[in-house]
Amino acid sequence: MKRLLVLDRDYPFKDIRNKNIEIIVVALRVNLKKQLLEAGYNVVACFDEEYNKLPIADIPKNYLKHSWDSDRFLKRYAYEKRLEILGKEISFWKNVFDKYKPDAILNEVVTIEFMEVMYNEAKIKNIKYFCPCPSFFLPLTFWLKTPFDTYVPSAVWDNVLPNEFDYERARKLIADNSNRYLRPSYVPAQTPSLVKDTIRGFENFKNCLIEIIKNKIAGTFYYENSLEYVYDSLKICSNRLMHSHDSIKWDSNTEYILYPLHFEPEAVVEYWGYYFNDQTRIIGQIAHSLSTNQILIIKEHPQQIGVLLTKKYRTLKQRFCNIKFVSGDVSSFEICKKVSSVITLNGTIGMEFWMRQKPVIVLGNVFFRDFPGITKVQSVEQLQNVIRNHKYDVADLKTIELYVAKVYHYFFEMEFRAFIKNDEIAVLSDKIEEKMKEL
Repeated sequence: MKRLLVLDRDYPFKDIRNKNIEIIVVALRVNLKKQLLEAGYNVVACFDEEYNKLPIADIPKNYLKHSWDSDRFLKRYAYEKRLEILGKEISFWKNVFDKYKPDAILNEVVTIEFMEVMYNEAKIKNIKYFCPCPSFFLPLTFWLKTPFDTYVPSAVWDNVLPNEFDYERARKLIADNSNRYLRPSYVPAQTPSLVKDTIRGFENFKNCLIEIIKNKIAGTFYYENSLEYVYDSLKICSNRLMHSHDSIKWDSNTEYILYPLHFEPEAVVEYWGYYFNDQTRIIGQIAHSLSTNQILIIKEHPQQIGVLLTKKYRTLKQRFCNIKFVSGDVSSFEICKKVSSVITLNGTIGMEFWMRQKPVIVLGNVFFRDFPGITKVQSVEQLQNVIRNHKYDVADLKTIELYVAKVYHYFFEMEFRAFIKNDEIAVLSDKIEEKMKEL
């Protein structure tokens, strides 16, 4: 029997059931460990609980692939404390791997430093890290080559040979995408109520404070302290009361370029963005690169309506006269009709626009980055040249159909999200069994 380690952070990996696979669970938080044990899961370790007793391991040079600022929870600590935490993370994962000797790990993309250390120590021990990732706008999932981004090299796509069924699904998706907005599963069907968001925000703030106090009394380390993020969500609600988005008067003599804002804080920006990991800076660089007849349209993420009304973005708008703010509840399908092109970090809205034969500029490492007709930008100088001089390509419909069919063939059918149904867990169980057989 193979042993599979899962780190439980809301995803259902622990629920995999297979007679040939033993699941062992690692928890980050003390309260989560308690809940998992009460539910009958085999929890073998908990970082917060063990933190005070862990030795501080030596940290190899260039140990982290990403900078200190990529972790959303640990930014509150000074450099010296961060060194202590990192040393203890290394000790923790060394102990877990030495004691329990898992054959593989099943986990999401790296979203926090704790996961990056898990990946690094697993690599040293030759423990395979299996990482499924959703396509976000389709009920499809695929296995990542690395848990640090969703990039799929062109050499891989070149070897994907779709069948007729893949082509049929591709043609239907392209037609549907051309005629209407295809709402991803994570986008709410209705605009979130300000009242409900505010009540939820206060409830989350209260729960977070209670958890902080409990850990403080117990003298327990608390990695996932999200008080700052919860407080920011309340500030977003208050700004929705006091400020409003722009009312855009579309002018035929002006060229409009779209930048869809990513949800923050999130790994899509903090980790997948690499050097483009600060959205206010990205927006400033784009706005600085525009010609005099170009306007940058910033659209909020539909799960974070009101974020553009917060002080940091209002301050940015005071600096640049050539940017306009659009609410997250405005359909990207309608905006697509008005803009000439889209610039995205890693958003699948890029693929939506690409299928509509709109120029797409990608700054990050998303799975469709190497598709024909996608323009990859890696520097500010290149960005300005592409935007001002229209140095981008647009794929023809036949090529678009081919690559959408390749996506259907390369991915497998499962809507991967935090809460999935039993039949989808069964699919994931079968898929991980196939991966375990490769060991």
